[in-house]
Amino acid sequence: MHYLDNKTAYLNALLDKDVYVAQPAGFAVGAKGNVCHILRAVYGCKQSSFLWGKHFAATLAATGAVRSAADPCLFVWHHPTHGAICILVHVDDVLLTASALAGIRAIKKVIATAYTIRDFGEIGDFLGMRVIRDSATRSLTLSEACYT
Repeated sequence: MHYLDNKTAYLNALLDKDVYVAQPAGFAVGAKGNVCHILRAVYGCKQSSFLWGKHFAATLAATGAVRSAADPCLFVWHHPTHGAICILVHVDDVLLTASALAGIRAIKKVIATAYTIRDFGEIGDFLGMRVIRDSATRSLTLSEACYT
């Protein structure tokens, strides 16, 4: 199980509506009172999270990954060589699992080609949960000890 983070995730999606903002202090182009036309989803826009999710889902679908009917955050890519690869997405955080490390490397390569990512490698913490894997007993334990 590996963990990725998409850096500047929202900026990868184009806005679907016209959004204008006042020019920031210290940045003045053109006449006084001009505004900036925002083209990309930015943090703070209401629709940014939705548009980023739609954009990322389209990237995964282009590889052949299929969104789960049970959970829209889960995608499964049936790779022709490496078998089933599970991709769990929460905003810009991505959890990857496959039966072999080669499968994880394959999906990492696809995602890294499309986006700037931080690869945290083998998972330790994810969304505030401690993830403990025990290969000997083939078990996975989630702990939220930081909340107790």
